[in-house]
Amino acid sequence: IYHSGVPATIDRALRRRAKQEAKSHNIVTVEALSRGLELDAKLVEHSDLDALVGSWQEDKAFDPTIADFERVDEESWKRDAFTVGTSSQNIDAAALKDALKEWP
Repeated sequence: IYHSGVPATIDRALRRRAKQEAKSHNIVTVEALSRGLELDAKLVEHSDLDALVGSWQEDKAFDPTIADFERVDEESWKRDAFTVGTSSQNIDAAALKDALKEWP
């Protein structure tokens, strides 16, 4: 947060607090403003997946449940492997092979 005209003593105090609490200067500034204005401002917390790191637990039912996702449908793969373009403009495998024969 940048605000011109912040007295050096306040800036130093905010930076010192940020370092002491291992927080960013911006977070400490918002917290100080919130307290000073008697607001119950809650900073937005990130909703990432960090809390899940290292929490995996083996589940014998899991692997059989997802087994179908590992299976490759060979016929579908052969049929669709050379389909390119958008849904409104597709080139079939034979046309693509013919075009590639002419490629330098």
